[in-house]
Amino acid sequence: MYFRLSRALRIRLDELRDRPPEPRDALRARVEAHVAAARKASQEGAPVDVRRAERIAEVCNTLLAGMESLSSSDQSLVKAACLYFADADDDEDDFQSMVGLEDDVQVLHYVLAQLGRDDLVLD
Repeated sequence: MYFRLSRALRIRLDELRDRPPEPRDALRARVEAHVAAARKASQEGAPVDVRRAERIAEVCNTLLAGMESLSSSDQSLVKAACLYFADADDDEDDFQSMVGLEDDVQVLHYVLAQLGRDDLVLD
């Protein structure tokens, strides 16, 4: 499996990878808070694909669960994917359109390809 990122997404992913490490529970909390924010925005009428947000969160949590067995480089990829997802105002605002999570999926799929986790790719 091979996924390419735009230059802008690649730069952002690298910035997130360079951040100091965060505990797995803190990353999990960020991911879950973002899903909760997506649900709330949807209830308030925003065009949010809540199911997509939930699926991304499931994959992030699966990656986080196995984080200790990864190299430090791969751990930084998982951290970056989680942080990217948890930021609503990224390349495409997550809560402003039904395609707001597409950049998050692109980043996630790129990370999954780097980790050799084709089994977690979203449909």
